[in-house]
Amino acid sequence: SLCIAVLYYWLLTGFWGTTVGKRLVGAWVVTATNWSKVSLGAAFVRAIVFDVIPAIPIVGWIWFLLDNLWLLGDQRRQCLHDKAAGTIVVKGTALGG
Repeated sequence: SLCIAVLYYWLLTGFWGTTVGKRLVGAWVVTATNWSKVSLGAAFVRAIVFDVIPAIPIVGWIWFLLDNLWLLGDQRRQCLHDKAAGTIVVKGTALGG
């Protein structure tokens, strides 16, 4: 199931810039530097940090909480998995559309 989760977040973010849930609320993942399309490499890093680290026994739940609560105090509202991948989540229409 971990592999499926990584593939889901990686491929959907890398190819379409969004997941099903993000698309429903009009959110897109873009590069933090110039808001361009995310590369497959950045999407992979983002998926690994978001899915694999929380799966580590004992420390995983602490990381999950820290990662997701980080955005509350971050000026750009980035989670740690966004910082690791150099991405940011924005609301609006799709790039080029």
